[in-house]
Parts: sequence; structure tokens; C-alpha cells
Amino acid sequence: MMLKQQNRIDAAGSFIAIVCALHCIAIPLVLSFGGLGLLNVVNHGAIEVTFLLATILFAGASIFIGFRQKRVSVLPIALFGIGFTCICFSIIFHLHLLSACGGILIALAHFFNWKFTRNKQISKS
Repeated sequence: MMLKQQNRIDAAGSFIAIVCALHCIAIPLVLSFGGLGLLNVVNHGAIEVTFLLATILFAGASIFIGFRQKRVSVLPIALFGIGFTCICFSIIFHLHLLSACGGILIALAHFFNWKFTRNKQISKS
């Protein structure tokens, strides 16, 4: 039961991180199309803060709890830390590509967390 919940949290966290990365890649493209640049909704600070809070919530719930319970690998925590740092710097310095890299790193952290947790569970069976 706990593994299913862990997998769902990892899936949700991966989805949010990928959407965040796509958002950060799409912003410069959308803004470069003149008239679409007037849409302040896509480049609103609240959207970025929402992505950041959702990332912290799902990554914290999944990666850190998964590590504490299984003690599998530090790689997901390291990827999350580097990805989160990239996102924070990108928000401060308005570097969308760095934010996209951070989102991809966090999605990879969720993937490896899911893989390591699943492999540990299978080896126990």
C-alpha cells in the first residue's frame, strides 16, 4: 500500500517537474511572438511560485520520505537539490533555460527515486 502511494507521489512530482520545465522553455518562445507577449498570464510570478511550492511539496513528500524509509541512494536527493537550486537562481535572475534544466533534474530525481524504491521492494519479495 505504501509503495503504491509512493509511486503516485513520484508520478505527480515528475509530471509537475516536466510541466514546469516545458513552461520555462515555452515562455521565451511565446513572448517572442509579439502579440502573444501581451499575455501576462503566462509570465506571471504566481505561476512560478505555484510550481516552486508544488515541487517542494511533492519532492519533499516523495524523495525524502522514500530515502528515510528505504535508505537506497543519495542520487535522488542530490538531483533534487541541484534542480531546486537551478530553479531558485532562475527565478532570481530570470533565466528560463536554467529553470527548465532544474525542472528536468527534479523529474529525474523522481524517476530515480521511483526506480530505486521499486527495485528495493522487488529484492525484498
